[in-house]
Amino acid sequence: MWADFYYSLGSCAVSWVMLALVKRLTWDFFAGVCKEQNDKDVLHAKTKKMVESLYRCMFFTVASCWALALTYGEEYMAWPLGGNGDFKKVHDNYP
Repeated sequence: MWADFYYSLGSCAVSWVMLALVKRLTWDFFAGVCKEQNDKDVLHAKTKKMVESLYRCMFFTVASCWALALTYGEEYMAWPLGGNGDFKKVHDNYP
């Protein structure tokens, strides 16, 4: 009954840990690259935005590749999407 909830909770935990890891590994780099070095509040805000944008880009890329890997070669996916068939077959063998 709670399996989907625990799966989602685990996914959220992994996502949060990955965001913390990306922040820890890239914060100093982005703080050094930022043009605004005089005002510490602006530096902090811009660095936070850069780190979170990098994480979002990485998350989107991994999620897109994972979705392609799951559906690659399926008979219901059209060939431009990496499948072998036609989207009309999505309802085949459905009660």
